[in-house]
Amino acid sequence: MESLFWKVLILLSCIPLIQATSVDQCIDRIIDFSLLDYRARRIGIDRIGGPFNDEIRILSDIQFNCSTIINSVVLGIDVKHNRDPFPSVQIWRPSGNSNYAFVPGSERFIFYTTENVSRTGVYDYPLEPPLEVEPGDLLAFSQPLKENSSVRGFDIESVNFNSHRIGFGDTTADLSKSPINNNLVLVYPIVADKQCMNSISSVN
Repeated sequence: MESLFWKVLILLSCIPLIQATSVDQCIDRIIDFSLLDYRARRIGIDRIGGPFNDEIRILSDIQFNCSTIINSVVLGIDVKHNRDPFPSVQIWRPSGNSNYAFVPGSERFIFYTTENVSRTGVYDYPLEPPLEVEPGDLLAFSQPLKENSSVRGFDIESVNFNSHRIGFGDTTADLSKSPINNNLVLVYPIVADKQCMNSISSVN
């Protein structure tokens, strides 16, 4: 799962550069990253899917099988404004059967604006403080109305990856009843212990 995610990001990053540089040079620019020097100028347009809007995406295909810490998240985002509200990442915990609940205190806001990020792209965002996860927990991305938010998350079409879509601001969810989206969500956790995280997606 991890290798596929990075391959997708590398290929997308080469889209705007493909006529100006070689593929190898483009890949070198991604691997040598301070904030993943990523310039996918067509994010959110025809070939890459669309932005999230007034929703929470629970990433059910990324699961944690032991306790660990999420130190940062890799995000595919579009930065447009310098104002609230900001999106966030959250932890959701099983509460019986297919029910999950938001873990209080687990929300980390993505404080990017055009003052500290000047372009659309993919960034490695450190979580302060890091998020603690337990076996069975799920990571979620919470997106306010895209018209109002400084930062918008995205997904990619044609890559099979399951996430559950629930209402913005919800704190409980029955995943057996919530709509499933099959696009690859550009949110990926960087954990202290990689063995504690796995994907049940068919892209594994």
